[in-house]
Amino acid sequence: MRATPAGLEIIDIIPGSFGDRAGLAVGDLLVSFGDAPVVDRRELETLMRVFHAGDTVAATVVRGNELLDAEGAL
Repeated sequence: MRATPAGLEIIDIIPGSFGDRAGLAVGDLLVSFGDAPVVDRRELETLMRVFHAGDTVAATVVRGNELLDAEGAL
């Protein structure tokens, strides 16, 4: 992931990862995880510690000009 002023740009999707299960795509801009905004990688790592393996988590991404809600298991 690469930090941008608006969130984290997804630069790779690992098969079987949260991003893969949630249907995220390379180039998406991750702007929220759970119910909290994501501004940098450290913030995302902190947010991920709140959840446990197998938890279903909502995320919001910007893809092109669209704001999309996604959901996947950790």
